[in-house]
Amino acid sequence: MSFVYYHSLLQVLAPLLDDLLLLEKGVDGIQAGVLIYVGDNLEIHDIGGFSRCFNNGHICRFCQIHYDELSQSDGYIRNELWTPEIYDNICRGIENDEEVQNFSLRERCIMNQLECFHATKSMPPDLMHDVLEGVIVNDLHGVLKCLEKDGWFTVEQYNVQLRY
Repeated sequence: MSFVYYHSLLQVLAPLLDDLLLLEKGVDGIQAGVLIYVGDNLEIHDIGGFSRCFNNGHICRFCQIHYDELSQSDGYIRNELWTPEIYDNICRGIENDEEVQNFSLRERCIMNQLECFHATKSMPPDLMHDVLEGVIVNDLHGVLKCLEKDGWFTVEQYNVQLRY
């Protein structure tokens, strides 16, 4: 099933990409570019070339955290963030069949051919899963733990302020 989905996704994106590349150069006096691609986490990971598995291996398209490290995370990002340079170097290694630590990166994003687009900078968080379904609650809890740890306030002070 996922092969059919992936195959049809590439069939849709390839002609669209050709049109977008033309628009970047300008067509009939109109010039446009793509800055972001919005979708759910699975779609974004699929198009971005990242792992489509969220409970094993390196699971994040923002940093290189491993799933096994999540339980020890205190809210601070301690893993290296994805940059276009790191992403492109790993993709070159994958494409050249070199032994590289790929951090669960599968392939280069087809949209990276666009001038103003890169998979590491142009794919924002998934609003439905990251905000509306409550993942942001865990993120905010981590931020609050970090602020408490850094001495900005205590849990008691925070709880008192919540009551007002």
